[in-house]
Amino acid sequence: RVHSATISGVNWDSRSVTVEWFEGGETKGKEIEIEAILSLNPDLDPSMDNQQNINPRKSR
Repeated sequence: RVHSATISGVNWDSRSVTVEWFEGGETKGKEIEIEAILSLNPDLDPSMDNQQNINPRKSR
């Protein structure tokens, strides 16, 4: 399943985040490695050259 989740904590030592979401009347949580998030969402990685994802505003 895919859930919308909120990052509730960051552990820089283990390079992971804790996320929480609401399901079935209760709050659930999970720890996810930052690398897993970036592999699924490469546009979030500031170290990558994602020029194809950048849409600069045109000046008027």
